[in-house]
Amino acid sequence: MDQRIIHEADRLDAVIAANQVAHEQAGHWGVPTCVYQGAPFFGQDRLDVLLWTLQKEGLRSR
Repeated sequence: MDQRIIHEADRLDAVIAANQVAHEQAGHWGVPTCVYQGAPFFGQDRLDVLLWTLQKEGLRSR
């Protein structure tokens, strides 16, 4: 894995930077933060609400 990180360092840095920008735009500073259709779901205690929202929108179990 270390070799992959070294080999893809520029791409990984760009992904991290993009994630940081998206995190700031969502208006939150911690993890986990998920945003669905503009609605932020912040904190471990909100993951069940996110799942409920996704299921309401048509998410199906595999």
